Amino acid sequence: MKKCLLIWTPLNFCFSLHLGIPFLVSHLKNKGIDSLVFDMNAAYLSRHRFFWFLFMFRRRSRDLALAIVNSCVKGSRDRKIRKRFFLKKIFYNPMTAAIDNLTRYLEDREKGRIPWSLESIIDSALEGGSASTRRKISDILRPVIEKEDLSLIGISVVYPEQLFFALMIARVIKEDFGKDMPVVLGGSQITKHIAHIVNNKKVYDFVNFLVVGDGEKALSDLLDRPDEKSFSNIPNLYFKSRKIGRKYERSGCDFYLDAGDIPAPDFTGFDLDIYEKALPILISKGCTWSKCNFCTYASLQEHRYSINNVARTIEIIKEMNARYKASEFRFIDDELPSNFLERLAAELFKSGLDIKWSCSVTLNEDFADRAFCETLKIGGLNGLTIGLESASPRILGLMNKRHQYMAKEAIEGILSTLKEAGIDVGLHIIFGFPTETLDEVRQTVDFLVDNRDMYADCWAQPFCLEEDTPVFKNPERFGITKIYRENKVSGERLGYRYEVTGGMSQEAARSFTYGEAKRALKR
Repeated sequence: MKKCLLIWTPLNFCFSLHLGIPFLVSHLKNKGIDSLVFDMNAAYLSRHRFFWFLFMFRRRSRDLALAIVNSCVKGSRDRKIRKRFFLKKIFYNPMTAAIDNLTRYLEDREKGRIPWSLESIIDSALEGGSASTRRKISDILRPVIEKEDLSLIGISVVYPEQLFFALMIARVIKEDFGKDMPVVLGGSQITKHIAHIVNNKKVYDFVNFLVVGDGEKALSDLLDRPDEKSFSNIPNLYFKSRKIGRKYERSGCDFYLDAGDIPAPDFTGFDLDIYEKALPILISKGCTWSKCNFCTYASLQEHRYSINNVARTIEIIKEMNARYKASEFRFIDDELPSNFLERLAAELFKSGLDIKWSCSVTLNEDFADRAFCETLKIGGLNGLTIGLESASPRILGLMNKRHQYMAKEAIEGILSTLKEAGIDVGLHIIFGFPTETLDEVRQTVDFLVDNRDMYADCWAQPFCLEEDTPVFKNPERFGITKIYRENKVSGERLGYRYEVTGGMSQEAARSFTYGEAKRALKR
């Protein structure tokens, strides 16, 4: 029987599970194909003494560890909360930061040894890279690969930080375990950067196949039909073709997984005790808005939208609850519409399931309704993530956010209503959108400072110019005079450098985000 190995690439200590591999496992199992999952993130991190200590701490005292991680009430009169906050500040945060520096490729970049760009990541992973990192990866993989009779190895690349390790793993497999072992790379980072990756000769030497978009059918078809003649009929696939020399050829068909076909995830191979308590769940594809001018999600989903029904969603939750004893869930959908949330909460309440859940939404007037928010709360909702992005009306208009015409007072009212209902809110912020001025970013900071009691978390990042977005396709409309297209070198999201007619430069936006704004928003 054919068997494939699926590798979850080293990331960092965030320990939030992703659904890419669990969905693939479910799909292959339904097709009768055996798969083996190897969580190399945990295996790689366990080699570091900092990680091992925290790993054992989380495993043996999970509730206390989570309480420390989630403590954010600085200055509270509650002695227990103050003690947890102290432990987080002087113990937990520094140690996790140390692990992060050890595992992320950023260390060399920050020390100036390697520039942070897509091309430098590829070069370092496939030609350079430290000997100790390469040896460590080989030692970790050896007992897994040599023990199993594998037909194919798939490597998941979801986050930018994983690109280096994914390519290094592919290189180690080819150099240490035989060039005949087929290696497949897939995931959102491969999809986003495919135009650059597919033309890189170094990648060609170590990677047999690249999969873009939904990879379920491509992977099962590769295992069913492993001959080159059939590759052109396998959807979403880039493969090596003898007809065109040392280049990848794109198959002639596509596959899109509809929300109604999304299976319950199978977390076989992951030690759930060391990951976040809330299990990820996905029940839709795309976004009901899909008009934000900076966002890549719409293009990644080919501007399609589909959502599962409430009954099937509850079936999946019950299945995960029974199988994994899970009582907390994190919907990782791009966003869930208000009417669906209301129906879901009502049905969950009727079902008697004692669960808590969180999700992402777009800001709209429904959340100003106290009764609506209370319905969500009694249905188990305990957290919402909202893409606020800015408090400047002009910038919200340029971004084309759904709430661009909403008054500041209305937004404050929504945050207040959600807090009164007992629903925690996390806000996403972008600083330095093209032509945004220093006064405008400070306007956003002032809003956040004035309303800091209305939200639980805030994640700020400098604007990143990415391809397949309206800003990239129509740069002059947003005041961009030049895009440096030869390489992706801008920030950890691997975007493009550019020049603007006015407002903050990219360097100024980054400096503001991690300097003045970070200090002002520090809790």
